[in-house]
Amino acid sequence: MHPPPLDVATMRASKDVKDIVIDPSKLSANMLLKDGSSVRIINMGCQHSGSVARSWVMNPASLSDSAAWIQEADKIARIAFTPTEAKSFVAWAAKGQLQKPDDSHLVLDGTGYGDMAYSIEVESASMGMGAWLTISYAYP
Repeated sequence: MHPPPLDVATMRASKDVKDIVIDPSKLSANMLLKDGSSVRIINMGCQHSGSVARSWVMNPASLSDSAAWIQEADKIARIAFTPTEAKSFVAWAAKGQLQKPDDSHLVLDGTGYGDMAYSIEVESASMGMGAWLTISYAYP
């Protein structure tokens, strides 16, 4: 197993993070953001190494506003991923367009530099009570 390191310094330095709880034994962290959102990040590694960040967004944009969701994904990537991975993720996301497979989801999957696999998924909660935003990257 060769999971990527948890970039605690970047998380703590972010102006968007209000509080953070880190579990180095599981390569995970939970963050409360100043806007009321929460983020959970987990780094993993086996056949493929990478990272997943899942955010609860309290006042989500409409699912029809792809640009707002990509901007939110960029914000989470800059907080949760290493600066190098965040930069790659943001460059990849800027070239994409979220697809709407059904009334409650937006999805963008693809590959970037060096065959890195990236993903953005938005899932609206029932009764308009927020949304889940999940972003990830994995090395091939």
